[in-house]
Amino acid sequence: MSTTQLRSKVVSDFKMHGLSLRGDATHLLVQFLQSESETRRNQWLERLIEKIQGLGLSRPVVGKDDLKAALEECVNAESAGEELLLVIDAFTVPRFTYVPERKKYVADSVLGKTIPSLLGDSDDKASIFVKRYTILYERMSRHELFAPAVIGSSKAEGPRFTLRKIEYLLGTTEKLDKVIILGMLTQLKEGKLYLEDPTENCFVLVEGEYIGSKKILKVITLGSPPAEPIETSRRFLGDMNFFGGPSAKSLRGSEKLKLVEERNSEAIFVFLSDVWLDHPGVMERLQTLFRGFSDFPPVAFVFLGNFLHASYGMDQAKELRDKLKHLGYIIISYPQLAQASKFIFVPGPKDPGIGGLLPRPMLPEFVTQDLAKDVPNAIFATNPCRIQYCTKEIVVLREDVLSKMCRHCIYFPSSGGDIAEHFVKTICGQGHLCPMAPHVSPTLWTSDHALNLFPLPDLVVVGDKFKSFTESHMGCTIINPGTLPRNEFLFKVYYPVTGQVDDSQISNLHT
Repeated sequence: MSTTQLRSKVVSDFKMHGLSLRGDATHLLVQFLQSESETRRNQWLERLIEKIQGLGLSRPVVGKDDLKAALEECVNAESAGEELLLVIDAFTVPRFTYVPERKKYVADSVLGKTIPSLLGDSDDKASIFVKRYTILYERMSRHELFAPAVIGSSKAEGPRFTLRKIEYLLGTTEKLDKVIILGMLTQLKEGKLYLEDPTENCFVLVEGEYIGSKKILKVITLGSPPAEPIETSRRFLGDMNFFGGPSAKSLRGSEKLKLVEERNSEAIFVFLSDVWLDHPGVMERLQTLFRGFSDFPPVAFVFLGNFLHASYGMDQAKELRDKLKHLGYIIISYPQLAQASKFIFVPGPKDPGIGGLLPRPMLPEFVTQDLAKDVPNAIFATNPCRIQYCTKEIVVLREDVLSKMCRHCIYFPSSGGDIAEHFVKTICGQGHLCPMAPHVSPTLWTSDHALNLFPLPDLVVVGDKFKSFTESHMGCTIINPGTLPRNEFLFKVYYPVTGQVDDSQISNLHT
């Protein structure tokens, strides 16, 4: 593309967004973009326009200084965050809002939305389900069953349907023979289920016959929304960083990190759940585990709570502090392991701290300070947390969510696949780690987005007391290590470069 053509494109793109560039600003931007490929130019222009829109200019004229400020922020954001391993706090996960006029997601910071307080208000509670519904509805609209036919396409196309909202049905008196709607199941009266627009439960797709004059919908089929493959989501979202971390764009497409990842083909993550440090058998097996990995240190050991089995009442925090300190002594007795590996601790529902709500903060400093002093590579994470390793995205949750779903499900599957398979399809389809009513699985209203699974990550680790399993769905792998002492000391080993997950066991050297 010639300089004249590039200048014309730059001016045109800014005009499309209601912005006008001064001559010196245009010259600076053309110089900056001249050496970039066409794809990269489009990405830079999109980012710059979003950044400038967030500057709050008094008039839609962009000067050289304004452009410089936006350029510096974008360059710094792009170069930041390309670390091999990042553990992302649930309370720092970025917020995005779908803007129908633009047909795209826009960061709340760009829209000028203020960061809400920790507890929030009633509006924040309502927005949880509105945002979940919007994500699902927008995602379903791209599904091959509901997307408009492409004019001139040579591909053989199957039947297509129109996805409706409940408000559409309430506004018509016609009889609709075949209607499909996306709504939320709720139980306003015992024994009776209702279908609503966003309220507070699990979303479902319903196919049926609607009699407008009587306001009756006769349901023929009811099911969970299908999940969307990772690559399909990424084609729509581009390189926006939904996952979190300091980088402005998703690291999934970083060629630099991809090369590092492939070079470290033997890199592994070790996941263990319910690591009861007050259980003699657990401490003994951990020493065996560390001894076995001492010559080939993993990238990280990820320990999921609960970290105590027994209840110690008022001394719970002190007891855990002592046990973690003892664990630190064991770790530093293997110097190569202590220096080369990270040790990530994700609290469980019964560990000291704010229990009963998700996301929950990391373990209190009083509990962890001795271990942190002895083991500098110890990382204390929130629950859930996110781990970025090179280009791989990992979500970790410690909650008995599968067990809760089994207790509160409307229809318990009697056949057609095992429970783990149904669970995996549910959380991927719902796009959320805990798609249940607030009284069953309460969340902090202003941080519920940290539990979203959109777009799907590469790996989801759910620490549940249910038996250990490994399942894959739509390009995403979901694993449950199971309760360590009750599961014959089984744990999971993840190979990021291939996505492979192995079942491993800590043997008892005395048997």
